[in-house]
Amino acid sequence: MFSGKQPLLIILTLIIIVALLFYLIRNLKTDQVFLKFSLSLIIGGALGNLIDRIRLNYVVDMLDFTLINYPVFNMADVFVVSGAVIFAYTILTSSTDNSVD
Repeated sequence: MFSGKQPLLIILTLIIIVALLFYLIRNLKTDQVFLKFSLSLIIGGALGNLIDRIRLNYVVDMLDFTLINYPVFNMADVFVVSGAVIFAYTILTSSTDNSVD
């Protein structure tokens, strides 16, 4: 889908990493462990894919389940998706009391 668009993907990835790092640093003092863990997974996975894009000009996919018809992916993708799921769960279940008494 984005074949040949490596500069765009590198720039977008860098912007997302910086934004997530900023958000993580702002929330370091919070006691939400899952929030910090999820952001760390996403940042780590994004960095892994970014290193491949810069070094090789493509992302190395290494996990291929040929027994079932499933897409090929790598551990960085697993980190990004797992982190995003944990992040969404954390945001959706966080209790913020905005009620006015």
